[in-house]
Order: sequence, then structure tokens, then C-alpha cells
Amino acid sequence: MKWTRRGHEWDEWGDDYRGTQNIYFYGVTEWAKTLCENLQWLLGKVAGQAKGDGLTIRFVDRDEEKQKLPFCGCEVISPEHFFSTFCKGGNDIAVLCVGERSTEELKEKLLADGTVVYRKNLFIPMDFSHICSLLIWYKYGKLYFSDVDNFITNNCNLRCKDCIIRHTHRKNKRKLPPEEVLRHLDEIFEKVDYVGKLIFGCGDGLIYDHLPELLDYAGSRYGGRIQKITLITNGTIIPKPEVLAAMKRNNIHVIIDDYRDTVELAKTNFPKLVALLAENGIRHTELKHPFWYDMRLGEDVNSHMSEVDLTAHMAGCDCGNQSQVYYGWDGQKVYRCLLSALAVEFGMVRETENEFVRLNEVAPKELLEFILGYTDKGYLDTCRVCLGGRSVGAENRMAVGVQLPAGGRV
Repeated sequence: MKWTRRGHEWDEWGDDYRGTQNIYFYGVTEWAKTLCENLQWLLGKVAGQAKGDGLTIRFVDRDEEKQKLPFCGCEVISPEHFFSTFCKGGNDIAVLCVGERSTEELKEKLLADGTVVYRKNLFIPMDFSHICSLLIWYKYGKLYFSDVDNFITNNCNLRCKDCIIRHTHRKNKRKLPPEEVLRHLDEIFEKVDYVGKLIFGCGDGLIYDHLPELLDYAGSRYGGRIQKITLITNGTIIPKPEVLAAMKRNNIHVIIDDYRDTVELAKTNFPKLVALLAENGIRHTELKHPFWYDMRLGEDVNSHMSEVDLTAHMAGCDCGNQSQVYYGWDGQKVYRCLLSALAVEFGMVRETENEFVRLNEVAPKELLEFILGYTDKGYLDTCRVCLGGRSVGAENRMAVGVQLPAGGRV
């Protein structure tokens, strides 16, 4: 999307969101529970400071037994009740948290009513964070992003053949000094009010040798504004005692990639790491990817596209429907797409301010617009050299975590 009214692009929708009173999660499912709990945390932070009406969360399910009891502390209503109230030209929002077949049937039925607009007041779960940031800004005047990924190092102890950051972590290892990382955190929270998930990322977080200092600073200074501080690791690194203690102090959530099918060290250390975190009461999630996608980053894949096509290409990409901020290596500079940040880092695209914005130069609403899809050109320059999250297919799948031999070429 191309900026035409910078700072006011979402105002028309925003007027409607100010009047939103109800959010319906269709389906009493784990997916709906996670979305609801995230939203409840956020509303608990902003609602007390709000002017006007608050928000009521309801669930919808056809199971009459589920209708008898609250779910996440919220009322569960019947589909008949939902359809009799939702499609009435109001400003309420519905999120479909059911299976793919039921989702398509419900979308067709709801969109037949002219007052329902997909991705304005009707969503699937993966797109909900996009609208949540807009809703919170226009209804409560607070800037919220679902994820902020704060780069600290591109180093990793593995040699994955198809790792997306292999260009840097093998050839140009980079690690920010801790004082610079802490300054970046301050810069983020000078502009942003609340963050769903703060990630210390790019490489493997457990590689960073000043990690306890970072976790303690983020937890003590900004913990009340962060729902979850997250570390992502490859399942081969056992945290040192001081790192483990900092995780416990700051209630860190650890995501552990499961590479046991291809990485020998993971076969030994993955179960050790899981057991150690469990013994210490540290929240953790095991994540096993069935495959990786080759986005063909850096290749001349979209040079045939017009500017109109490139704009549509970015709008259809998965990254275009998230509210995720990537805070790169340089102070005040933020990206809206990980692949864009990496393309600049790798020299695959020329570094221009079409790829990023500077926190100290951009107004909050402009930052929100940029993260949710507006740029000077209507697309990112990286879109010319990237297939994009919804353009890849089975032919672009790669085996996960395949290791290069010692001394093997990139």
C-alpha cells in the first residue's frame, strides 16, 4: 500500500473501531483461547486509561454443553445468537477459530451480508494481530505491536545448509555490545506502549554472552509493558546457571526448535534442555517444522512485476498481515519484514528509507501504518527479490536443519 495520506491512512476504519463494543471468537478452541488471553492481557493494560466504552469478548460454539459454562471467563453463545446480532451493520469484530472447511463456509455466509468486510471486521486467527494494533490505537490511543524482534547477534553454533541468515553468521559474525542493545530497548519503549512478545533474536539467543544483563533490564524496566519475553534456541545449547537464573527471575518463555532429525547434537541436548527448563519451572514450547521454505531471497524473481503487481505481492504476503517490528543493528532503525532487514544486511537491495523508518523521525501513527503495510512505493524493494510468504509452494520446500560438513562451503 502506498502512502497517500501519511498519518491518516486508517482513519476511516479507525472511526468504526472506536465504536467496537464486542469481539467474537467463533469456536471454543485452543487457538481461540490463546488469542483471547493475549487480548485480555492487553485490555487489562489499556482499558483503565480509556475514554468511552470498553470491549466485551464472547465465544461462539454450537456445542450446547460448552454454552453452559464460561470460557476464559467469557460467555459462550450459540451460532444462532451470533448471527442474529453480528450482521447488523455495527462495528463488532469476529475471528473464525475453527477448521479450514468450517472457516470457508462461515466466511461465505457472513460475507453475503454487505456489512461484513474480510480483514476489517472478519478475520482468521493469523490476521488478527494486524487489526488488534489498529483497534487499540484508535479506541485507546495506545501503540501496541504483537511482536518486537530486537537483533542482538547473528551468531549460531550450527551450520544449517539452508539457514536464511547464513550469509552473515558464517561470513560476517556480528554481536551488538550490551549497552547498545539496552539503548535500543529504551528507544523502542519511548515510542511503543505495549508489546505482546519481545524477542532477542536474529541468531541463537543463548549464544549471547551478556544475556542475563539483557533479560534483567527488559524484565525490571519494561516487564509491565511486555506480555512475554521470548528466546528462540536450536535445542543444542544448554544454558549456563546464570542464564537459567535470569530466565527464572524474568519469567522468560523459551521456544525450542526441534532439529533432532538432522542434527546429531540435538539428539543428545534437546531432551536435556527440555528437562532442565521443566525442572526449573521455565515456560517453554517445542517447535518442530515439517519443512523450511526457500523464499529465493536475493534472486531476480519478480523483476517482471509492475509497481501495481509488486504492491499486490506485498499485500498478499504473510508479513503484510502481522504487527511485527524488527529492530535491526542500527539505532532508531526498524523494519516491518525480517527478509527485508536481511536483504539490506546482505546487500541484496540498496538501503533506502523505503525499507525502514527511523523511530526518532516517525510519528506513532506513521509507524503503525508502516508496520501494517504502507511504504513510499507501496511495496518494499525486497519484494523484487523475494517470493513472499504466500507465493511459495511445495516445490519451494526444503529439509529442515541439514548440516554442512566441517569445512563445507556455504
